[in-house]
Amino acid sequence: MKLYWLTLVALGLAHNSLVMADDTEIFRPDNIKRIPPNVVFVIDTSGSMSWRDASNQRPKAGEKTRLQIVKDSAIAAINKISEDKPINIAIMRFHDAKNKGSQGGYVVEPLASTGESDEKSRIISAINGLTAGNGTPLVETTFEAINYLTGRDIVWGKQQSGTGYNQVYTVQTNPFIYGYNWLSNKKYGSPSSITSGNKYIHPMTATCQKQHVVVFTDGNPSNDEDSNSTIKDLFNAASGSNKNAAGLSSKCDSEGNKYCGEELAYWAYNTDFFDDASITGKKGDANTIKQNIKIHTVGGFAVGQAGKDLLTNMAIQGGTKKSLSASNEAELVTALQSIFDSISNEGSSFAAPVVSVNNVSSLEHRSDVYYTLFEPSANSPAWAGNIKRYRLSPSGEIYDSKNSLAVDKKTGFFSETAHSYWSTAADGQQVTSGGLSNRLTSDRPVYTSLTATGESKTSFINSGNRVTETNTNITEALLGVDEASRRTKALKWARGIDVIDGKDQKRTILADSLHGTPFVLEYQSDSGTQDVLYSTNNAGYLHAFDPSVNNPKEFWSFIPKELLPNLPVFAEQRWGNGIDSNRKIYGFDGPMSVYHDDEDRDGRIDSGETAYLAVAMRRGGHAYYIFDVSNYQQPRLAKVISNTGDFSELGQTWSPMRLAYVDWNSKKVPVFIFGGGYDPLEDDSGSRGSRIESSVGNAIYMITANDEATGTAFELLWKATKAAGAKGLSLADMTSSIVSEITPVDMDGDGSSDLLYATDVGGRLWRIDFTKGNSASEYAKGGVLFDANLTEEDTLDANYERFFAKPDVVYTNYGYVESVDPNDNTNVQYLKRPRYQITMGSGYRPGPLSTATTDRIFVINDYDHSNPPKDFKYANHKLPKLADYHTYASASAEQRENGYYYTLKGTGEKVLSNTLTVSDTIYATTFRPSSGSIEAGCQPDLGQSRLIILKPNLSLTPEDGMKPEEDSIENVGSTIPPEPKLVFPPDKPDGTNEGPKVVVGLNVFDVEGGLNILQRTFWREADPAEVMPKATP
Repeated sequence: MKLYWLTLVALGLAHNSLVMADDTEIFRPDNIKRIPPNVVFVIDTSGSMSWRDASNQRPKAGEKTRLQIVKDSAIAAINKISEDKPINIAIMRFHDAKNKGSQGGYVVEPLASTGESDEKSRIISAINGLTAGNGTPLVETTFEAINYLTGRDIVWGKQQSGTGYNQVYTVQTNPFIYGYNWLSNKKYGSPSSITSGNKYIHPMTATCQKQHVVVFTDGNPSNDEDSNSTIKDLFNAASGSNKNAAGLSSKCDSEGNKYCGEELAYWAYNTDFFDDASITGKKGDANTIKQNIKIHTVGGFAVGQAGKDLLTNMAIQGGTKKSLSASNEAELVTALQSIFDSISNEGSSFAAPVVSVNNVSSLEHRSDVYYTLFEPSANSPAWAGNIKRYRLSPSGEIYDSKNSLAVDKKTGFFSETAHSYWSTAADGQQVTSGGLSNRLTSDRPVYTSLTATGESKTSFINSGNRVTETNTNITEALLGVDEASRRTKALKWARGIDVIDGKDQKRTILADSLHGTPFVLEYQSDSGTQDVLYSTNNAGYLHAFDPSVNNPKEFWSFIPKELLPNLPVFAEQRWGNGIDSNRKIYGFDGPMSVYHDDEDRDGRIDSGETAYLAVAMRRGGHAYYIFDVSNYQQPRLAKVISNTGDFSELGQTWSPMRLAYVDWNSKKVPVFIFGGGYDPLEDDSGSRGSRIESSVGNAIYMITANDEATGTAFELLWKATKAAGAKGLSLADMTSSIVSEITPVDMDGDGSSDLLYATDVGGRLWRIDFTKGNSASEYAKGGVLFDANLTEEDTLDANYERFFAKPDVVYTNYGYVESVDPNDNTNVQYLKRPRYQITMGSGYRPGPLSTATTDRIFVINDYDHSNPPKDFKYANHKLPKLADYHTYASASAEQRENGYYYTLKGTGEKVLSNTLTVSDTIYATTFRPSSGSIEAGCQPDLGQSRLIILKPNLSLTPEDGMKPEEDSIENVGSTIPPEPKLVFPPDKPDGTNEGPKVVVGLNVFDVEGGLNILQRTFWREADPAEVMPKATP
């Protein structure tokens, strides 16, 4: 089924019924419209533009003037702008000879869309109508262009005082105003006026609309000094009068009559010209988006060195980094097309916070932390990603490579000036800048495995598996394409070539990793230690990187042959030409798990030791890929577990493989335990409000992690499902997908797991106890411990709650718990009762913007902590049998004994990640859709993320009873938040330590009440024999 589906979409034949709900809907909802950028194109119309291109002479017969070359080049470049990604272009020129003094320039054609044929014709007509004459007031005209884009005073664009004349001349520009096109429902220029009084009417239609000025000139500025004083004042206000800090030259001061362009560009790029409310018309809108202007420059023909320096400095200070040059028509077409393409593509991205931090990978007692970041795209199925390294300080704060705080406390995200490791410049808010993506090469070591199953006893590092266009083993059929050119393009992209712009340059962008977390494993050899960072992404790659500070590099990457059809999608940025051409693509997007046979327990993979890496696919497919990474230089694909045979119930692989040890046939053996995965039918259940019976995913699997139990690694040892037969435990109520991590529990502290807890998307909590029988069918007993959707009458509640997060289990006997005397139900006792406390939150992960359900955090008490329960009929464990956290005092003793629930307060608020319990304090992250209106065309609904901290405050004396404290709520930004993680910052220089911290993305919190109970530990610090350490009360 998976291969057939991949073939369909690779050929562009996918039907829209395949479109699935997913948590990516917060980044690209259906109602998002692209906002075309505004571009003012300033064209040099000075007298020298009437000369030949190569010399300061009049053209000979049949030769073009410089201006004619610019006209033809500009029109050619404009005609090449994508119809799918139009931009608004205005044309400006320098004042002509009849205005003696020639100050500044004016608008010839106001902003018009390249996507509308009549407006595009007006742009071209305006360009064709330009004539050459007089000086080069370059800076003044650029200043006027900025005034036009920002609605400032008209300075040079309307009236000029003619020296030697007794009257004021009015420049005959066509008057324009911004009207409303009832056909396209877009704003555009229509004949009227672009001014109101002595001000321009700014053309901004949305807070995220980008604005640019493109300047072409053939020479140094002249007659260009009259705006310098104003520009200096504006620059000083923007920079604090510090030229050195801004990196500017001193020419504006020393040669004041012509060189203030870089100060002007600095002001344009570093100024927020609008309050958001002034654009939206809503007074309450926060000023969260910076509306600045980027300056692009092109020097042509005989521009001198001083002019080149000015244009370069203007581009650097104006945010575009470099100036382009052209000495002939072909070069000028290329330069202008490059600028217009970059602007057009920028208009396809959201300007509201579009960058999302996914997960952090931290190592115990080490300061390095790694973040995966991704940047959504509104118009492409292939999203960009990156991996960046920062440093965790002893106080738990995140620092960059320059030893500066990396996080802006106002925004909760990386600051603009943050400079991550491996980066050559500040890259804090830029996903694709810096990071590991910037260290990629143009001939990357990318491999696949072309055996029948993909499995092999030897490494896939060989020329026969190399992913390159010269490898004839990788055919068009394997890629799902029917043209040799598409095959070549896809394989070039795969090995590191940017094929999108046709220049075949190095590609310095990684694909996105939405739900994966990078792993770092440490290897020991005779020459020392070597860290290897493993990471996955939605192109379908498993990467192995050297994450060293000074010389990071890619050791290798692997893409399974089943995901090779992803490559053309990334290379072409679309699913063929089908109606779903922009639908999000997935590859390796699930969690990774590690098994390491650490014989000397030093945390390093030594020679002779075994290490396996198990990779889930999530939306990418119905399979797990298990790699032998014992030798990181010679990895092999050891096993592919797919939805056939013993694993026929396997759905999309969302559940991480959880390493545990179990007793099997009198041996303690390592196993991986994981849920059956996700049934895509749940995508359509969001509006049903009722539980469905899943066809796949309704299972729990246990496989061998090495060959000790059965002689073969990764074979099915046992499973639980609706009809397991001789393979395991049959449970009639197991009808819903199990997507979350399984939680095994060591009941007696002997290093072997005795039971497990699991949640399903039907709102159930399962407990399964291992009886340690000698066959799979006799190995376990279990049942439903709690059902969030059952009413008092045991009917299904209309408020359908789902569990996508794992059971967060701690063993505790802290405090006194109200207990009903089993011999006298009127007698309530206060006892210190050992128990397993299980916490999980409900929420519909594929539909984060849904508001149909009231979701909750549930805390269940399970008192069968030392032996299996007598039976698995937990009649009291349903919602009406629990206490309400908010009205706890009025709950019955029986309800308080069973546990409690906390109802989330926000409309549509839900728990989409695992909770964390530390020292009897519960940390849960939630997401809710934005309560305010979303600006059409600009903002996906990134929602609001919160950290809820619950302290049950169990009584310390029998008389006190149990009195929950008021909840504590912390805002942690927008987008779906990652789960809270417990990290251990490094020691201070004096050897002291501030203790562990709770980290949510980039937010760091102190552990409430100090450290007492650890719910789980990082794999790097875990003893393989201790699957779940017993807690100390």
